[in-house]
Amino acid sequence: MAFITLDKNKNFELNKPIATFLFLAFAFGLGIMLFTLLLYGLIQMVTSSGFSELSATGDDARERIDDNDDLEDV
Repeated sequence: MAFITLDKNKNFELNKPIATFLFLAFAFGLGIMLFTLLLYGLIQMVTSSGFSELSATGDDARERIDDNDDLEDV
């Protein structure tokens, strides 16, 4: 299944249409992208953090980590 062959004079010859090559390349790239997104979503669900990092609004009920409770209301 070679798309390009080399003849005796070292000239390249296209055996199959370029549309076939582009279709296979696009399908392969799209498959990898969808697999990556599915894997990312699965990891987000398993770790229980959800997609909170994509939220545009901050959550005021989050616990402070810095232990500076005296300086929070300044």
